[in-house]
Amino acid sequence: MSNKIEFNLIKVLNIFGIDFYNGAISVADLLEIMDVAEFNPWESPLKGYQRKLNDAKVNAIAERTILNLGSPEALVDAINLNIREKDAVAYIKPIDKKNDGYGGFHTLTYIPTLGKAFLVDGQHRAKGLQAAVSKLRDDKKFNEMNQLLNTYINICLTLTEDIYKEAYTFYLINQYAKNVSPEGATRLMLEGFENNSIEFKNEVTSENTKTTIDDIHSAKIADMLSANSIVWANRIKDYNEKGAGKVSVRAMAMMIKPVFLAVTKALKDSGSKQDPIDLTYELIEIYWKAISKVFPDMFNEIKGKNFGITKSSQAEVMMKVLRYIFLVHNTEWKQRGYTFGDIKKDESWIKVLTTLQKFKDENGSLPPRKVTGQECWTIGTSGSMGRYTSASAKINIAKILAEHIENELKISRNNPGSLI
Repeated sequence: MSNKIEFNLIKVLNIFGIDFYNGAISVADLLEIMDVAEFNPWESPLKGYQRKLNDAKVNAIAERTILNLGSPEALVDAINLNIREKDAVAYIKPIDKKNDGYGGFHTLTYIPTLGKAFLVDGQHRAKGLQAAVSKLRDDKKFNEMNQLLNTYINICLTLTEDIYKEAYTFYLINQYAKNVSPEGATRLMLEGFENNSIEFKNEVTSENTKTTIDDIHSAKIADMLSANSIVWANRIKDYNEKGAGKVSVRAMAMMIKPVFLAVTKALKDSGSKQDPIDLTYELIEIYWKAISKVFPDMFNEIKGKNFGITKSSQAEVMMKVLRYIFLVHNTEWKQRGYTFGDIKKDESWIKVLTTLQKFKDENGSLPPRKVTGQECWTIGTSGSMGRYTSASAKINIAKILAEHIENELKISRNNPGSLI
């Protein structure tokens, strides 16, 4: 890095305790000081939040920039940067000491000890510029390269060492403009909330938020399953994580939420002091362990690849069945003469779920044929469960599975559709 870079700023406003500056720097200076704080799956505490780069998008920006050096359309919007060095504000000086407040002009003297300026928004544009410079250099088009390097671009600059404020800025820009992915929003909200970021906590508790406290708790349970579950460890993928066939942490949280809400209400109604997060996790883990014992082939390292029960849609169906059984096992079932036993013991669940070995359905082949038990969860048209992917279809098949279980246990039909 150069010994010193100076550029001018206008102090604009203060949001959640940090000052925002607008300014302009050259492409050369941007490329020298910038860095990307990419989110790393399952990393906690948070060290990054950015999406993975889309190489095709970077290359498209580079090509368009090279073709329009005199009018670089990719730079029409400002790039947001944040400097994390806690003493960085000491390097910003007002040009006119009589007007050093908001709206006043300032100079930033950027030196190596300030570290990198992290790209909060505009990483694809910045990386596209970097790729364009590299291509022009490789093609020995030095005049064009210098023209681009000397082009000035708009920036919005913040100074905060708090990565959660930095990540919250990223969240706000994307959530209310072009939207961060649901997986990314879930992860950032959970990490910010769990690490006591006041901005993320306020966002979760706001009346206008898209993410509620129940969403956060459900995502936390998904994390617990990913970290500790016999069945679900290595079957859940985080924001920015690759993994064909894995359930995203967002999808897992969404299918956990109805179970969590049912558990929370039951504990509240009974006056229990148990933690609903811990009980929901324990309940889900025992349930899926029981399924794996009833259908061991479906969870076998080799044979399991032929089954889709842990795929997103099919897992959601089974979570609906879990919620239904939880709601009725100690009320309607007990009233009809069936004693479930201890809900926290494998054998209670195995006794119930063994009935699914006799479940029959029609598969997706043409013409359809009858399949029984684990055959129903075979992937492709050989199985039947792959046919139930819409919201209404998942509800319907969950209801059918619940009715089958009750019939096999000789429990009088009690309209499971009203509770699924």
